[in-house]
Amino acid sequence: MKKSMSLMLGALLMGGLLASGCSSGLSEDDLKQLDELKAEVTSLERQVQDLESQKSALQQSIADKDAQLKKCAEDKAVTEQRAKGM
Repeated sequence: MKKSMSLMLGALLMGGLLASGCSSGLSEDDLKQLDELKAEVTSLERQVQDLESQKSALQQSIADKDAQLKKCAEDKAVTEQRAKGM
């Protein structure tokens, strides 16, 4: 995801440079837009990191719940075996 954002920013920069042609450089508006795009990319990268952290926490929670379910199933099987023996 990070790579695609960088590629998108690079493509926008190249497009801006191509659109400006042989002009003397980037205008103030172009620089402002570039800064806004950089800020947006940074924000999106932070969001990706946050979501990846949440995903990791959820996966750990699922693994914990699965372990609890397995333990409960084992306890149930032992209890049923003991009940049959009575």
